[in-house]
Formats: sequence, structure tokens, C-alpha cells
Amino acid sequence: MEKTPKNPSSAFFLEDKAYGVLPLYHEILASRSDGFFKFQSVLHRLSIHDTVSVRLVDSPTYVKVTSSDPLFNTEYLRTAVRGFITNFDLCFGADIRVASAIPPNSGLFESESNCATALKLINRLSGDKVSQLDLLEFANGISNELLCCAVRGHKYVDMLDKNKCMITSLPPLKDFGVLILLPNDSQLPTFDEAIAASTEFYGNFYEQHKHHPRPSKIIESIHGDDGIKAIGDIFNVFEAPTVAKYPETAKAISILKNLGALNSCTVGHGNAAFGIFPDEASTAKAERSVIGFRTLRTRLF
Repeated sequence: MEKTPKNPSSAFFLEDKAYGVLPLYHEILASRSDGFFKFQSVLHRLSIHDTVSVRLVDSPTYVKVTSSDPLFNTEYLRTAVRGFITNFDLCFGADIRVASAIPPNSGLFESESNCATALKLINRLSGDKVSQLDLLEFANGISNELLCCAVRGHKYVDMLDKNKCMITSLPPLKDFGVLILLPNDSQLPTFDEAIAASTEFYGNFYEQHKHHPRPSKIIESIHGDDGIKAIGDIFNVFEAPTVAKYPETAKAISILKNLGALNSCTVGHGNAAFGIFPDEASTAKAERSVIGFRTLRTRLF
């Protein structure tokens, strides 16, 4: 039987929601010297979420992660938490449980959102031993996506370099429904695969950047509370090569538009597609008409 942890200041157990994140705009600018990429993104939180619970245990070497979904990537979360505990010399371990509502490999930053939530809970249980800045720097050392999820809410991200990132909070787009169509028989392509496919598709990948829409349009519409115009300006640099490689994704985008979506696009660097609808009722009606795809219905939150 595990002992009660000695050091945490008040509680030994906490839980919180880990929200899905939908990229409304995503552009790759150039490669970086550290192997990552300069990018610009507009990220919006979704109502759908996993629930992460953390219970502290006495041994700092003990980190256990379990999930209600057998496909959940427990190793990513376990490795990050173990590194966090070691890096900041925390003298306890953690038993982490994830109640999954977001399907793994859906492209909604589910792994990063769960990880960011777990790190924040562990820090709270330690008595906030780690400063917010140090937590964000640690997250960025693992991945840019984890950093983005560690800063909650809706945001514009301009990731110029590993140590030069601008994250600007944005107001939410309200009352819009989201319907995501996921292929039945395929896994989420890796980021490296997406980059390779994009390079092959565009020829000179980064030269094409100057022909792509700028994020200023969608940001201006969001600030102006013009949700319809903002949704019309959705852009994903990976959409064209993804559609070319995965005919099912092109079909999903077409289905969503035919069912009344205000706009439709691919999800991140994966082969799922999302459509944004005027409200939850129209989203539910569209979902009932979908055949041949797994569906995930949520809303901008």
C-alpha cells in the first residue's frame, strides 16, 4: 500500500478538465535550427474535454498513467511527468488517470492538453513550487504544442524560435457548433509525414508561404466579434497535400459543406476534417446524416 506523501502542502488529490483545441489557422513559415518549425496558429478551445485526475504518492520514482481509452498514448504523459518531477526536484510521485472523451489521434491536441493539465495539477499539489514561467519553459522544451496547451484559452501563436514565442489571448467565437469526421480505418499521420507530404505537394514548401492568407484577417474578425467572417478565413497549410493524399478527407470536407457547414477544413496535420455550423442544433442535424465516418460533435467554447 502506498504511503501518504510527506511534502505536499494541502491536498493529495486534484482533477481538472483537459479541453480539446481546434486550429482555425495554421501556417508553417520555415524550418528552425533546432529541428522544429516557425509557425503561426490561431487556436480555439472546444467544449469537449478529457478529465485528468492526479493523486500524489510517496515515491518520486513512481509515475503511473492509466486511461479509460486503450488507444490513449500513456507514454507521452508518463515521460513528461517523470521529467517534470525530476527536473524540479519534487519529492513525490503521481498516479494519473485520464477519463477520455476525445478520441486519440483526432488531431485536437488531446495528448498535449492532458499533459499540460497534469503538470499544472502536480504543481498545485506541490504548493506551486514551480513558477508559471518555469512551467511554460519546461513545456516548450518538450514540444511547441505542449507550450500552446499550457497557456489555456483561445490564442494566436507566433512561434518564431524556441525561445522567441508570442502567444496572444483572443476572445471566443460564440455559439458555433463543430462536427468532426474521422476516417474509420486510418491513423493520424505524424508531423514529419505531414511535412514530407507538404514539401512534395508544394515543391518549394516555404516559398509558397507568401501566397497563403495571413492570420491578421481571421484575428481582426475575431476581435470584431464577426464570427461568420472569421470562419470564412479558416486556413490550414496542410489541407491541400492531405486532401491530395487521402481521398477520404476530401470526401469528408465535401460532406460537411453539403450538410450546411459555414466552412470546412482539415484538422491540424491529420486526415480528419471539421465543419463549423451556425449552432448546436444544425450540428446535431448534420451528424445524423453522416454515413461512413466516425463523428465527434462539440462546439466552440
